[in-house]
Amino acid sequence: MNLSKISRDTKSRRSALPYFLPGGAEAILAVHGYNGYSQDLLYVGEELNRQGFSVAIPRLPGHGTNASDFHETDGQGWLRHVTDCYFNLKAGYDTVHLLGFSMGGLLTLLLASRFPVGRMALISPAVMNVQWTIKLTPFLKYFVHKQKREWLDDSTDPDRLFLAQEYWQWHYIKMAAELLKLQKLTQKKMPLVSCDTMIIVSQKDEAVPVRAADYIFRRIVSPAKKTIVLENSPHCSTDGPEKELIAGYLTDWFKKAELNK
Repeated sequence: MNLSKISRDTKSRRSALPYFLPGGAEAILAVHGYNGYSQDLLYVGEELNRQGFSVAIPRLPGHGTNASDFHETDGQGWLRHVTDCYFNLKAGYDTVHLLGFSMGGLLTLLLASRFPVGRMALISPAVMNVQWTIKLTPFLKYFVHKQKREWLDDSTDPDRLFLAQEYWQWHYIKMAAELLKLQKLTQKKMPLVSCDTMIIVSQKDEAVPVRAADYIFRRIVSPAKKTIVLENSPHCSTDGPEKELIAGYLTDWFKKAELNK
């Protein structure tokens, strides 16, 4: 399909709206990744909800709308938003767990470094990148606005087609520099993280290397740590061939199953 024929608008796409799935007495704040959207975590969120957890999946500012809106936001705004979401959940739940995917893993690590949380699970946490060129973005952003990115998707969903046109077909240099800032801040704050933490990474992740798990575990001071290495999942593993496995690992972890001790 010709993505250039899809009209621009200023609304949030329906599939990118925040989700709140009411459940039991414990809540999970699930945070999506850089230029992603809330539906990336909907499958695992619904599975956790079926297991009795209340699950909140916010929409990060500038995500799920359009590229112009994206450029009006920054890393501090994304962190401020998930902090507010955490405060809102704490008003109604004594225990709030954290689940972060990709850049959402940075944001949840930062939350865990500042506030008392239950358990934390990180999926493909973007503390480092397969592509080293992100390190050049603080300089390149003054000269280059965006670069074309290869994006293949067989979906016919109009929301996904629109979001591909606005976000996924491009590398936005200024916004990648914001991601780099968050990476550096998170690396600095990791020694303050003391909650039980599980990390799920994949051998076939094209964005975040497997060694990201070891990098985090060497720096956080959590008493209980666990690493899961998947074999066949792409970066967006929560919508990949091993998503059922991931949902099972998350359920066991947040329920403190003996298998994951």
